[in-house]
Amino acid sequence: MLPPPGPSRPDAREKLPAVIEAIGGELELEPLLQRVLDEACGLLGASHGAVGLYDDGLGLVRVAASRGLPQGELGRSFAPGQGLAGEVLRRRTAVVLERYDQLPAPAWPELGDHAVVAVPLVRHGRLLGFFGLGGPPPLRFGPEDVQALEQLARHAAVAVENARLYAQERRRTERLALIARVGQIITAGLELDELLQRAADAVHELLGYPSVDIPLVDAAARELVVRARGGLYKQLIRHEDRLPIE
Repeated sequence: MLPPPGPSRPDAREKLPAVIEAIGGELELEPLLQRVLDEACGLLGASHGAVGLYDDGLGLVRVAASRGLPQGELGRSFAPGQGLAGEVLRRRTAVVLERYDQLPAPAWPELGDHAVVAVPLVRHGRLLGFFGLGGPPPLRFGPEDVQALEQLARHAAVAVENARLYAQERRRTERLALIARVGQIITAGLELDELLQRAADAVHELLGYPSVDIPLVDAAARELVVRARGGLYKQLIRHEDRLPIE
C-alpha cells in the first residue's frame, strides 16, 4: 500500500514533459543516466538518488549514476533483496517507503529515516535496471510521485536502449576503421617493428585503449618480446621487455 502524499509538489506533472524532452537527445549512456537522475531529483524534490543497470548474466544491479549518496555507491553491485536496488530487483515493481530502514537489508543505515521511492527500468518486458530517489524528513513520496517516476523511467528505458545501440554501432564503426588502417599498414612494405608500432598506435587511436602492447613470441628463448607500444605505455616505457612465457 502506498503512503499518503507528502508535501505537495504541484509542478511535477507540468515539468515532466520538459524533463523527458531534455533526456531524449543524449546518446552517451553514462551522461544520459546522470542527466536523468539529476532531472528526477529536481522534479520530485529528492536530495539523493541512484540509477542502476541490470546484469542479466550475474543477476545483479550495478549503480551507474549516483547523486548525493555516500562515497562507494557508484559502481556498487546489489543482489536481490540488498538495499533499495536489490528490493526493486526482487519485487520487479515500484517500492515506496516512509523510512529507508524499513528495507530488509538497507545498504546505508545512516540514511534510515529518509523517505525513498524506486521503480524498475523495463523495456519490452525486459528488466534494464532501477531508478531510486530519497530524502530526509519531512519529505514523503505519494502515489503521484510514483506515477511521475514510472513515466520518467519508461522514457529513460527507451533512452538507455538507444544509447546502448548507439554504442554498439560506434564500436562496430571503430573496429572497421581499425581493420582498414591495419590493412593499409600491412601493405605499406614496412619493416616489422615499424609495422607493429603503427598498429599499436592505431589500436590506441581508433579503439580508445589507454595502453597497448603488441608482444612477439621468441620461440627459441621461450619469451614474449615487447617493443611495440601505444598510448600511455609508449610514453612511459622506452625499453624492450622480455617476459618468460611461463
